[in-house]
Amino acid sequence: EILFVMERKAPTVKFLDRTFNVDQNKMREIIRFLRDHDNNITVFQFEIVGDLLEEETIELLQTVRRGQLRFEIGVQSTNPTVTRAVRRIQNFEKLRENVLKIKDRTIIHLDLIAGLPHEDKESFIRTFNETFLIFPDELQLGFLKELQGTDISLTKTRHGYRFSEKPPYEIEFNSYLSQDDLEEIRIVEGALNKYYNSGAFPKTMEFLFQTRKLDPYRTFLKIGRNFDIKKAKGMQPDTVALKLYESLAEGEDEDLLFVIKQDYLFKPLKPKVWWDRTVTREERKEVYLKFIKMHPELNLEILYRYAHLERAGKRYFLVIYKPLAAYFLDDSV
Repeated sequence: EILFVMERKAPTVKFLDRTFNVDQNKMREIIRFLRDHDNNITVFQFEIVGDLLEEETIELLQTVRRGQLRFEIGVQSTNPTVTRAVRRIQNFEKLRENVLKIKDRTIIHLDLIAGLPHEDKESFIRTFNETFLIFPDELQLGFLKELQGTDISLTKTRHGYRFSEKPPYEIEFNSYLSQDDLEEIRIVEGALNKYYNSGAFPKTMEFLFQTRKLDPYRTFLKIGRNFDIKKAKGMQPDTVALKLYESLAEGEDEDLLFVIKQDYLFKPLKPKVWWDRTVTREERKEVYLKFIKMHPELNLEILYRYAHLERAGKRYFLVIYKPLAAYFLDDSV
């Protein structure tokens, strides 16, 4: 059956076993089969328990094509008191260690849930930051829902829960998170989806959280408060980028603007420029010649017809739209 869908080049195949890696021998057997019959197209998606990965499995995962496997891993919370309350056994440090070992080869999707018993706002912020700083490909932030017959439903009075009366019966508040707390978390969720999970600003995310080492939760909250989440899907790309800059820049911030420009401009079609141009005609020709010297495959005809140049100080970013390519030059060195 697997070969059947691979021969037909299905884009995605999802395995429904929620504990795919409990039997590590079976997991390795399947991974070897998928690796050896890879068609360079199909992505296989699994739900796994992140802290149970064995070293032999991790070593095997280093041999698969990058992106062939997608792992969904439920973290829910990094607070042991919270995970015990929902009868979940989890070693977050081991989960983190394992994910960091495999994330260069596999697509990693991590899940969090807001509204679990004993998780107050301070604890949730810590959970969010600790999980985000693993830098998964996607971080899904969900909100607790009431399912009849579950422990959450049976003990909701003890924990002060109120859920919506209509589907999806989502949490409105409990003894640990107020309605205002949850509304704030939803603002963070909106900004997280728009700027991180979308994959539209990878260099900016790296700059904010690895170079400047900003607090993830408070940064996304600051961004989210600068636009209407309900209208986020309809925002034009130039507005999305501008809102990001306006949210975080204190005064003029040349370095931040420069990295946002790189993400914004590196698209198949040249987007609308929403900032003031600072590169003069004379400077452009001079810098183009320097790029040509570094990259002989370039020439002035290509650059003047298909390129866009941006500068921050003596650093230059060049994007060419036919074919799409990016180049950098640090003229201060």
